[in-house]
Amino acid sequence: MNDIKAQIQSLIMKRFFYICTFFVALVALCSCGSKDKGIYPFKEEARYLMVKLQGSDRWSIVNIENGDIVAKDAIDGDPSAVHEDMFYVHDSVTSSYNYYNVENCSKPVNGKPYSAATVFNGGCAIACMPGEALQVIDKDCNTVKQLPPDIIQATLFFNERAIIENDKGLYGFIDTKGDMVISPRLRVANHFVFDDAALVAEAAGSSASTFAVINKNGDKLFSFGGDKYIPVGRFYENGTLKVMAANGQAMLYLDKNGKETTDTVEMPKKIKEINYRDVKHVEKDRYMVIKGDRMGLVDDNNNTLIAIDYDAIINLTPSRFVVAKDGVMMIVDEKGNRVGDVSFVDFKSYNRIDQGDIAKRK
Repeated sequence: MNDIKAQIQSLIMKRFFYICTFFVALVALCSCGSKDKGIYPFKEEARYLMVKLQGSDRWSIVNIENGDIVAKDAIDGDPSAVHEDMFYVHDSVTSSYNYYNVENCSKPVNGKPYSAATVFNGGCAIACMPGEALQVIDKDCNTVKQLPPDIIQATLFFNERAIIENDKGLYGFIDTKGDMVISPRLRVANHFVFDDAALVAEAAGSSASTFAVINKNGDKLFSFGGDKYIPVGRFYENGTLKVMAANGQAMLYLDKNGKETTDTVEMPKKIKEINYRDVKHVEKDRYMVIKGDRMGLVDDNNNTLIAIDYDAIINLTPSRFVVAKDGVMMIVDEKGNRVGDVSFVDFKSYNRIDQGDIAKRK
């Protein structure tokens, strides 16, 4: 039991801190806090959670609003998170992907298996058939548009844009119709996750790199050199990008005109006064906190919403959380009340981005 508890705590703690981590990497994906949107990178909140029940080797689907199991032990293989009522399952033996709708977990939506796939967002996903080019597909797995053959991988969609990479290692963006919005010419590209502005790099990564902030049409809003600012945040949130002065002496925020401004999300005084090991703003006036090796949820007046008594907590929606304690996970609401009676040992969270959400041509 202690080994299971340690594994689960490590699993979700990694997810929690992964949300807060920044590194400038090629098409590196994560989700970060936002005062308006919490850490929910998708416009449409998920209704279902993919879980592995205690004592089972298969996956089940739970309705997170009421905690009911809608598909028990129905999924074999490695499934994605459920989003827009869709999910894929990866068969490691055949290295293939099939899409399913929650309403029918036994019959794939696609006719032939794909060799690569992403989750759905905005009604579209990226997939490809073995030996063929990547393509944008709709929720019926119909081809919206096939991408050029030199595009070797693409991410899922955020804010109607997906990042693509060509065979020369350059990056660009396509829209949900599969049309090229920004041709592959970038060395580093980040998503339009929470805003209509994105951070990209125009030159090879070095202290002399030139970074730019672009809009969804690819127009440059402004640029800056690595000798002036070092990006700390990868996404625009609440209209600002977090950077550090190149001399390392100040943390700054840039608006969409490249002007220095103040942090739009300021930690409340009552939160600052407590010696928490870590604090993460997740939604409006709510903060996930770590005290010692325990996690909980408090409001901006430091009133306890979810007791600081769990091995780990991760938020699914503004009113639904997964909590883990003593090797067991369950769903609770924003006041810590249990939702349903389902207990599980693993889950696939839709509000974090896994490596499998980059479709690579095979």
